[in-house]
Amino acid sequence: MTLKSFLLLFFLSVTLNLFGQDQTIKITDSVNDLKDLISVLESKHQLLISYKESDVQNIPIRLPKKALSLTDFLEQTLQNTPLSFEILDQNYILLKNKGDQTTTLLCGTVYDGIENEPLEFANIYILNSQTGTLTESNGKFKLETIFAKTDTLVISYLGYEEQKIAFGDLDLNKCLDVVLQMQEFSSDFVLVTDYINDGIRVEKNGVATVLTTDKMGILPGQVEPDVLQSIHFLPGISSADGSVESIHIRGGTPDQNLILWESIPIYHSAHYFGMISSFNSNIINDAKVFRGGFDVDYGGRISGVIDLKSPDTEIRKTEFGFGSNLLNVFADGKIRLKENKSTVVFSMRRSLSNGWRSPTFESISRRNNQSVLLDIPVNEELPTFIKIENDFTFFDANLKGSFQLTDKDKVNVAFFYNKNIFNSSVQDDNVRRVQLDSLDLDNQGFSIAYERQWNKNIQTKIVALSTDYQYVYDYRVNSEGRM
Repeated sequence: MTLKSFLLLFFLSVTLNLFGQDQTIKITDSVNDLKDLISVLESKHQLLISYKESDVQNIPIRLPKKALSLTDFLEQTLQNTPLSFEILDQNYILLKNKGDQTTTLLCGTVYDGIENEPLEFANIYILNSQTGTLTESNGKFKLETIFAKTDTLVISYLGYEEQKIAFGDLDLNKCLDVVLQMQEFSSDFVLVTDYINDGIRVEKNGVATVLTTDKMGILPGQVEPDVLQSIHFLPGISSADGSVESIHIRGGTPDQNLILWESIPIYHSAHYFGMISSFNSNIINDAKVFRGGFDVDYGGRISGVIDLKSPDTEIRKTEFGFGSNLLNVFADGKIRLKENKSTVVFSMRRSLSNGWRSPTFESISRRNNQSVLLDIPVNEELPTFIKIENDFTFFDANLKGSFQLTDKDKVNVAFFYNKNIFNSSVQDDNVRRVQLDSLDLDNQGFSIAYERQWNKNIQTKIVALSTDYQYVYDYRVNSEGRM
């Protein structure tokens, strides 16, 4: 990425963040109660507010007389009401009843029931919630959270029996001491001492796990090889929502990971809001995963590194492939040029949703719209008063050329392109409201690398690269014919 592109991207991200959080609110309409105020905020300020209907009925309010930021406006307006608020995103607000929940700091220590030693990386989370944490090296944990009195705290660790503690039974004035007992097994059990799937190995220095897609094949739960989904199976890595790009390494968040393909930083690793991988696994040879302790030359992230490589000059024969699944059509190839020991690898994929909306696509679409269908389970039919229409297209392409100039000199050239176009509308006839959102995303990059092998112990590698990322998202609410 050039300095000019980096500064422009930084300026835009800071500007958008400030705009989302410092939106100025001043209500001049006639508002009788909280329910009226919610309608005005959603229709005129493009806010999406979630609440229980019974919590906002007949709640009188007093509006601030001057323009305030969104946070200050909500604090003053809800000050003398039984409700609190939480801003989950730039335009998404959650209203909650203060009497149903409590904010507290939970703390404690988790021990092994055999040696009475602290357990590191034990899971601490609230049941039916994404709120949680891990224990530190001394077995201690701290978790600040908002919970209802009916919630349950869960403590678990692989190979141990999990404990569930109702919040009503907790003494919130002191830290917990939790002892986990070993899980009981029958006399006939198998102890796995290494990865049982070919193609997964640990490097000699022990700091990285390498996945070789050609040898690995399809893992349980997959319908086709997917390098990013396969990474979810590694210890210390989890996905909070099950999506492809939601890779949490050692408790970190996905935006703290560095994903590279042929030294090109990838800022958008999955299509359709994280549900479809941006990489054709047929052209990925190795995926090197660092779960901490990675070299300084990677840099730029604090959680983990995923370094993807396509086949190099070791290609033995030319191969081509094409086909389709229920989401896309693809073509890929590995070409060997014997004359100058050069190879070319390419891949292209395009979505099918424009011409055919498969059951798989419809299922993914319903899941992505679940944030606006809070009270309707995914496995239930939509009521007749709700209509969803969306149009989604994606295209991705990879091209790599490897050229062995001499026995000691080699040049690799790579290009990556990723395009997403999405338009959606959710119409609710009960409240006469239509929610519209659209996305236009481009991620592309180019790299050229020169390698010189001076001898067995000394190697020089020079890499030049450029990357560009454009993300344009628009959300609007049309209520009773007004935008």
